Amino acid sequence: MGNEMTRDQLFSEIRAAREKHKTPNLSKKVLHGIDLSEQDLLGVKFQGTDLQGCKLRRTNLQGANLQGALLTDVDLQEADLRNTDLREAKLQGANLQGANILSGNLQKANLERANLQQANLERGDLQKAVLTGASLQAANLKQANLQGQDLRQLDLKTTQLQGANLNEANLSGLVLPGFDLSQVTLQGANLEQARLSEANLQGVDLTGISGFLSSKATQLAGADLSRANLQGAKLGEVDLHGVGLAGANLNQADLHGANLEGVDLTRANLQEANLQGARLSGANLQSATLQQANLKGCDLHGANLAEANLQAADLREADLKGAILTGGNLNQANLQSANLQEASLHGAQMQEANLQVSHLKDAILENAELKLANFHGSNLQGARLQNANLAGTDLRNSRLREANLQTANLFGADLQGANLTAANLQDADLRGTCLKQVTYNEETQWPQGFDVTLVRGIKAA
Repeated sequence: MGNEMTRDQLFSEIRAAREKHKTPNLSKKVLHGIDLSEQDLLGVKFQGTDLQGCKLRRTNLQGANLQGALLTDVDLQEADLRNTDLREAKLQGANLQGANILSGNLQKANLERANLQQANLERGDLQKAVLTGASLQAANLKQANLQGQDLRQLDLKTTQLQGANLNEANLSGLVLPGFDLSQVTLQGANLEQARLSEANLQGVDLTGISGFLSSKATQLAGADLSRANLQGAKLGEVDLHGVGLAGANLNQADLHGANLEGVDLTRANLQEANLQGARLSGANLQSATLQQANLKGCDLHGANLAEANLQAADLREADLKGAILTGGNLNQANLQSANLQEASLHGAQMQEANLQVSHLKDAILENAELKLANFHGSNLQGARLQNANLAGTDLRNSRLREANLQTANLFGADLQGANLTAANLQDADLRGTCLKQVTYNEETQWPQGFDVTLVRGIKAA
């Protein structure tokens, strides 16, 4: 490192360089205790320079090179550090309150105990920077690069982090209810036990990091995201088991292949969400909104979907065995080839629903609204359809063996080719019902006064 410079020598060198249209180079100089407040040091090269004790308040250091500079405890309050190179700079205890460090490069900088209150670090790169004990109250870190940072001990309650890169960052145990983390990337981050209820996580990316040699999953065990805004969030293949999501807004979120087994999603908004292939067995989706959601191939066995809104949802090939859908809205839902064995659909709204070749053995459909639904080729053996409205329903080639259709409304329904052996149709409304090629036997119970021998094309087993 060169000899210590005076203030006059410093500005003499700067003037001489600028007169020659060259970048002033004061690298590896010693500039102890010089007052440079409010001076124009635009673009000056201070690489490796010792600036300890200097006053740089409101100084213009825009585009300057301070890489590896020694700035311990230096006053940089309200300094202009836009686009400044501060890589590996020693800034321990420095006062950067209100400083403008827009798009600054702070990689590997030491900011231990630094005062960054109200500083503008938007689009700044702080990867591998030391932030231990730093003060970030009201700091602007929008779109900043904080990849891999440990943020657990920092006070972030008033910090702006929208759009920041928090990939692989450690936020475990942080308590930030209602905090705005919209558009943040959190790939491979640790959010275990984080308390983020009612937080704004719109558009966040919580997927894992996949590399050529290794991958890292996002850790969310025990996190509280209840009532959080996760609209449009990326959660594909993420393990959400044990995460609190009650009342969360997951509208248009991508949850394909996610693990949501046993998760509390009561009153959650999953409208138009992509849940294709997701694991939701035992999940609580009571009163959830799943309108137009993609649930194709989902594992929903034993899930609680009571009073849920599944209107126009895609449930093709979904496993809903033993699921509770009592009072649910499944109007226009597509349940083709779905497994609804032993499912409870008591009082469900299923008008115009598509249930072709679905499996509904022993399903409970009492008082269900099934008008114009399509059960073509479905297995309804032993199903309980008492008092269900099946007006205009397509039941062609369906298996209704031992089904209970007592007091059901089958007005105008098409049962052509259906199997009604041992079925109970007592007090059912069969006006205008097509019974052509229907199979029945002596155990089939017909409405009082109904003469099956007068029906053309019907056949006894």
